[in-house]
Amino acid sequence: MTNGLSKQANDIRKNDKQNRLLRELVNKAYRQRYLLFMAYLGLAYIIIFYYVPIYGIVIAFKDFDVTKGFFGGKWIGLDHFREFLSDSYFFLILRNTLAINFLRLLVGFPLSITLAILFNEITHNRFRGIVQSVFYVPYFISWVIMAGFITTILNPQSGILNEILIKIGIVDKGIDFLGNNKWTWTIFVLSDVYKTAGFNSILFTAAIYAIDPTLYEATYIDGAKKVQQIMHITLPSIMPTIIVLLLLNVGWMMNSNFDQIFLLQNSLTLETTEVIDTYVYKTGLKFGRFDYAAAINLFKNLLGLSFLVTTNVLVKKIKIKTVI
Repeated sequence: MTNGLSKQANDIRKNDKQNRLLRELVNKAYRQRYLLFMAYLGLAYIIIFYYVPIYGIVIAFKDFDVTKGFFGGKWIGLDHFREFLSDSYFFLILRNTLAINFLRLLVGFPLSITLAILFNEITHNRFRGIVQSVFYVPYFISWVIMAGFITTILNPQSGILNEILIKIGIVDKGIDFLGNNKWTWTIFVLSDVYKTAGFNSILFTAAIYAIDPTLYEATYIDGAKKVQQIMHITLPSIMPTIIVLLLLNVGWMMNSNFDQIFLLQNSLTLETTEVIDTYVYKTGLKFGRFDYAAAINLFKNLLGLSFLVTTNVLVKKIKIKTVI
């Protein structure tokens, strides 16, 4: 009898505790209802534009017919993938995609970290705000405007860059930078870095601000120079952020900046500027081969996923020094 009453009392206490936790959760959700509303909007966006369209992947394995819908065409399996792998443009566009994105990562990623460190070393708050704004503003300029700006500067007849090169005697006549395959990768990488490096440094800057100032004070007392503080305090402290952002960037390795490349591309430079994204656009929208374009895009995403998984495995195997 006593055991029965004790068990009943325990159940009551357990139920009261659960009810109390539930009420606290409801109250907390109500207090944060506006934040949750914004989070739900973001979640809805992802579901609608990233998950719902996944069912359309099925056309990559079919002879797609618009009149029959996504599920009405003839099933052809991997024929589109075989056609793409045997396409004469395959190695060309794969090379261009990997080369341009790898160069962007190689130049832009370390530069973003460097900018964040330099911003942190500026002691004057107003001057630091001005410098940061100068580097952040280009990110908010559309590629349509940026492409027009680049085209004007690099114009072989009236571009300011060619005029400077001619006046200082480096060249006798203007160079057609945008019409020469030798310069296209350099132009793509530098213009992309100019536009995005400052904005991409924001997360690194936030990570640096989170470092305990006493670590710098302790090393300063021990006689450490600025460079030593950066190498032994700043970089190890933000290493987790660097690793996460590196993984995200590698995951996007196969996704080229379509707006930039499409706007700066021309018939003279297709050998070095045709990437998978522009090829998919032309194949799907210009020539109406939606099934073939879907197969190419699926192949691109699977290759990007393999890069992400491989990089993640390598990062886990490499012992990287961090400050805890």
